[in-house]
Amino acid sequence: MRESTVAVALLALMPCLPAEARAQQRQTCELVYAGTTNTFNQNSPNQMDFLGGGVRLRCDRGTTIVADSAVRTVLNNRLEFIGDVHYQDTTRTLTSSYLQYLGSERLIVASTDVVLTDIATGSTMTGPFLSYYLKSDSRQEEILQMPQGRPRATLIRQPRSDTVQAAADTLRRDTTIVDANLIEVIGETRFVGRGNVEITRGMTKGYGGEVEYLEETGLLTLKEDARLVSEEYTLAGDTVIAEGMEGDEFREILSRGEASLVSEDMNIAGRAVRIFLEQGEVQRLVALGDTVEGGVRATALSAEFEMEADSIDALAPAQVLETVVAVGAAFGERITPDSLAEDRPELIRNDWVRGDTIIAHFTDAPPPTEPSDTTGPERVLERLDAIAGTRTPASSLYRMQDQQSEEGRPAVNYLVARRIIVMMEEGEVTTVEAEEAVHGMYLRAPVSNTAGEPARDTGGRERR
Repeated sequence: MRESTVAVALLALMPCLPAEARAQQRQTCELVYAGTTNTFNQNSPNQMDFLGGGVRLRCDRGTTIVADSAVRTVLNNRLEFIGDVHYQDTTRTLTSSYLQYLGSERLIVASTDVVLTDIATGSTMTGPFLSYYLKSDSRQEEILQMPQGRPRATLIRQPRSDTVQAAADTLRRDTTIVDANLIEVIGETRFVGRGNVEITRGMTKGYGGEVEYLEETGLLTLKEDARLVSEEYTLAGDTVIAEGMEGDEFREILSRGEASLVSEDMNIAGRAVRIFLEQGEVQRLVALGDTVEGGVRATALSAEFEMEADSIDALAPAQVLETVVAVGAAFGERITPDSLAEDRPELIRNDWVRGDTIIAHFTDAPPPTEPSDTTGPERVLERLDAIAGTRTPASSLYRMQDQQSEEGRPAVNYLVARRIIVMMEEGEVTTVEAEEAVHGMYLRAPVSNTAGEPARDTGGRERR
């Protein structure tokens, strides 16, 4: 068999140059070794060339191909490498048990134990089958697909540091593993996974029906019942978008469509939820609801307080909850356990505030009475500010002990004002301040004259 014939046929196999250069230059290859060579139907359209006993090809610009055997079919310009295939160029390596090149379709197919590795970063794609569509007159971008057998991509961003140790640290931190039913790489910048997608990035897990990553913008999009689960929170929605890569971490994560976030200190939900991070730590949470009547409301729930509004903005620098601001028809209700709450009318069952804007301030929880008790929240509600809107005043209702009653009967205080400030300590209301246009009502419980028999109401109501 003529060695030059096989060498020419191999020129198109996985070219090693970048796309722009490949259009202008062709590399030359030579058959370095073949244990046996045989040709059938020589010089006819049905010619087939067989190489066995170990095959090694070497091309200029650093490309090598090694396999147990190779077959070339002239009619359809098909080239096959069989058994322990190793391909390497200046940018990548590929190993498999079988590799085929179809010149008429500009298609490379590899099967069985396929491992594709990017030399510069160490990123890999593994699976039982690979299709690699090269650029052609009808195809503007290269397309690489692993469509079978639950392939895995291990994506490592190239380190930007000059020091060896820092580079090694960066590689360990900035690794993303994607498992899916189909993995696809389009051109040099777009990565897609489809079907039961699972993403692992450090201690964070991602789940969804589809994932897309754009290298140029650093945008990661999870679709179809998407979830991100970390040590600090679980974020869910129809779509989750992580954007603004800064170093090794994303700066912002957005969840859209029935969005929710569950964390240790607070749960928030709405039509959309956005997280702002710094060095991987949550700094701010924003929930947006619908502004139309009857639409989805933004909500926030802590261990002792629940809020709803058109939008909610929670500030938590260094992952320490400080303030929660609810804007637009805001309502807040204290939900600490109360054994008598079920016996009261709904209106006075819990303490609540209402206003155009409500600001909740949090502080460190007091130390537990038992050192071994670690079940309580780390942050507790300290103060509530309810602020009136242009047309709607602020209002509040809170329960307290009647100071004029020796029996310590319960009383209810209802206030309306331009601004109401409620101070709390250990889950109880301590003081309430009201500013501008203040009026309200103070209700006392009736006095019992005999056991179990309430007396007439003796005027236990005061208006202010």
